[in-house]
Amino acid sequence: MTVSAESKDVKLSVEGTIADTEGHAGSRFDVSGQGKSFRPVGRAIGFDAAPDVPYNFQGTLSLADNNIVLDQGSASLGSDDIDVSGFLGYQPLEKDTDVGFEVIGPDIASTLRAWGYATGRLPPERFSVTGNLQSAKDHFELADIRASIGDADGFTISLKGKLSAETYLVGSAFYFEAKGPNLAEQTEVMEITNLPVAEIHIRSGVERVRDGWAFEDAESLIVNTNLKG
Repeated sequence: MTVSAESKDVKLSVEGTIADTEGHAGSRFDVSGQGKSFRPVGRAIGFDAAPDVPYNFQGTLSLADNNIVLDQGSASLGSDDIDVSGFLGYQPLEKDTDVGFEVIGPDIASTLRAWGYATGRLPPERFSVTGNLQSAKDHFELADIRASIGDADGFTISLKGKLSAETYLVGSAFYFEAKGPNLAEQTEVMEITNLPVAEIHIRSGVERVRDGWAFEDAESLIVNTNLKG
């Protein structure tokens, strides 16, 4: 079976076989597509804050009883590249989704702005994010998330928690650890100046609320100074 569809803003191609079984379990397809804006796609799967950027994707999908097996999935979203594999539920946010992913991009500031966040003086540094995402009714559980910004010895973050599908991610909650080689450089992004050039290590709980981010049990280690709050 081969199916191609094209509209003004979207192209889609599907090639594969449909199994003659209940629910067509065992069917397998090679899928590819592209579009001018990811926003309507994101909203269709529950992300109201999805960015208005071009996208393309390709991968192999196999139908199982409770989910879709995604193999060798890759995509671009704006200037960022994404690799994914795992299981995508028929109701992706609610159940049966368990996906591993890697995201690599040339400009963390541009990506955050596309998702609706103010970036202040955040520089256009390259970044990468890897981890695992699982559905949990009204949110996604995040596990083994590792992010890096800049070069190999730059700023790194590890976190776990839940990612809300609400607008601007309201209701998301994480526990994170962040490390960086240069306190002065990292705080200049937040327009804080005259701090020393020193390594920084931060641990904290954080929750996305409607008017910003709320921090809890924060602990910072700067050189030989321990700060708790």
